Amino acid sequence: MKFREIVSLTGIFIFSPQYFLPTLRATKNTLKNCNVRYGELHHSNDLTNAYRHALWNLLICEECFKVTGNVEKTINWARKITDLHEELSPNLPLEKAMDLHNNRIGREIFKDSFYDKRNSGELLDQKMREAVKIDHISQLQNRETQLIFIESREK
Repeated sequence: MKFREIVSLTGIFIFSPQYFLPTLRATKNTLKNCNVRYGELHHSNDLTNAYRHALWNLLICEECFKVTGNVEKTINWARKITDLHEELSPNLPLEKAMDLHNNRIGREIFKDSFYDKRNSGELLDQKMREAVKIDHISQLQNRETQLIFIESREK
């Protein structure tokens, strides 16, 4: 983690300390889950990365909801912390757009699973089956409900 990231995160968590441990747990569980499921593959820009971003937001929401008991506050927190991560990451514009998009999908899965009483894991798996490869930011249009990725996995 870079110094700038540490300073930014410290500032955020000073004003919202109740979210620190749930966010940390969600982050650790996301990486553990992705490492078990995909090995190191999820560090590229393929479908496995889309899964990691959606899962990270979903788990942050699930963990922080235990603290807030409020869906909107939880979603706003997840957006705040993961958007900051993307702002601080040295990604190209298409990669950043993909990550922000997939982060939003993860938060929507949380919201849908909460209100519709559906299994969030099953919803995420369904989104993985419906994911679409894109080559340009303009292709995000009309993909509001689908996970996206920019690289195909080599076999």
